[in-house]
Amino acid sequence: MLRNFGMDYGVKPKMVLLSDMSFQEELQAAKFNGFIYDFNPNLDGEEIPTEIGFRFENEPHAEKFFDSLIHWYEESGGDSKAINMEFTELNNGDYAIVLSPDMEMLIKRMVPEHIIDRIDPLTFIASRNLHLIDQSGMFKKFRAKYVEGRRIVVRYFIFEKDGKIRPSEKYFVKTEFSFYKEDELPKNSMAYMNLKGGKKDIKKRPMMPADHPGLLKHRLDDLKYFFPVTLDKLTSENWLNNVTKTINKSYTNDQITQAICNLILFERLKKDEKSKININKPGYDLDIITHLAETFESFDSFFPENGYFTKQVIEKQIRADVKFLKEKLSKP
Repeated sequence: MLRNFGMDYGVKPKMVLLSDMSFQEELQAAKFNGFIYDFNPNLDGEEIPTEIGFRFENEPHAEKFFDSLIHWYEESGGDSKAINMEFTELNNGDYAIVLSPDMEMLIKRMVPEHIIDRIDPLTFIASRNLHLIDQSGMFKKFRAKYVEGRRIVVRYFIFEKDGKIRPSEKYFVKTEFSFYKEDELPKNSMAYMNLKGGKKDIKKRPMMPADHPGLLKHRLDDLKYFFPVTLDKLTSENWLNNVTKTINKSYTNDQITQAICNLILFERLKKDEKSKININKPGYDLDIITHLAETFESFDSFFPENGYFTKQVIEKQIRADVKFLKEKLSKP
């Protein structure tokens, strides 16, 4: 049974996003044992990089690992930025390749477009770093010869028992790579988090005050977007003016408006047999935002009778909304 709930549109609901974890397991099971660089002469006779690849011993797992990368690529419309590859020169002369899905493109793949601007994504990105020794100097040659935007084929290779190396039929084309030095790693890079970072680098965000201008603006913007008819009735027609003017003066007009909208939403949800919103579970605000984004308010939408809205009912709803906001702002 649906019960009354608090809701504040000034804070975006969190959506937990977990990236593909299987590629890490398959990468390990594939028995990675090297990285291959291929160069070919251009029209001027200069050798330029044309192909790179992971070298493995176990082909079934190598193929599953590579299928994950291709899936990120295809689900992002064939944009190779979906596969993040960062090369880092280490202080001891070795180098590392950090591989992960790109965070922004992961969010675009996982969050429906109609709510992407109205949620706060909490992402958990799986990544893996491959430590390599540049014995042949091929990495340094690749770094020196690579020009951003150049099309590079990326595939995997199988190291056969007879010593032969066989390229995979599967591949994708990538046009951008990141190159860093160990002491110059950007703190927002996956390479930093893998090679240098840790919990000490994750700073707790300061608690936002309930009257923060950004919060107040977001609240009003969302109320206008989700409840256009309700706000028009309240502002243009002075609907419920005889009740709202009796509300405790310590409450703002926005809080009163929000409470009325939430009361209307509550009554509409009670009448909606298809609604699956569960107020008893954490994160119900995400369900509410999703529902509102998919349910357009019109003049045909249900509105309770005027007598439903009393001073006591509205103030009780305001208190529930304030409690909801305090709980949301107190969490990191």
